[in-house]
Amino acid sequence: MAELLTWLFGQYADYSTTFIVLELIAVVFGVASVLLASRTNILVFPIGLISTAIFVYLLWKWQLFGDMFINAYYTVMSLYGWINWSKNKRISL
Repeated sequence: MAELLTWLFGQYADYSTTFIVLELIAVVFGVASVLLASRTNILVFPIGLISTAIFVYLLWKWQLFGDMFINAYYTVMSLYGWINWSKNKRISL
């Protein structure tokens, strides 16, 4: 059992506690974003922004630039979607 835990979580041995906490927060917000998207709730945008922005920071620090740029794109698209949804909601009222 100990070997399995080491295999699963061994990569975190050299990480600071701050990075681990930030990654957990980003994952929780990412899952919440997916659940909100399935319910077509406008909160999907700010929740998704938090998740992707944290991942952009973490991926930059870990020098995973390809993944960082993908998350930066998702961040920009969340801003665009939030603005677009807000405009459309005002028009239809």
